[in-house]
Amino acid sequence: AAYNTQSGQRKRLFVRLRPYLIECLERLQELYVLAVYTTMQRVAAEKVLEMIDPMKTLFKVVLCNEFCLRAYGVE
Repeated sequence: AAYNTQSGQRKRLFVRLRPYLIECLERLQELYVLAVYTTMQRVAAEKVLEMIDPMKTLFKVVLCNEFCLRAYGVE
């Protein structure tokens, strides 16, 4: 999958889904509220999630790098 960064740069993602990942997430989703936390840009995270959850039914919350806080001068 490919996406454009916030600075307009074109990036490619290579994703390999583990066997039974979808089945596992579907079962977990019956018991828990599933969330994703990543330091990726939202546009990149959405591309990955399109591969894992194209119907957008598994994950209720997606937190990306825009939710990361800067502390003591370090991001």
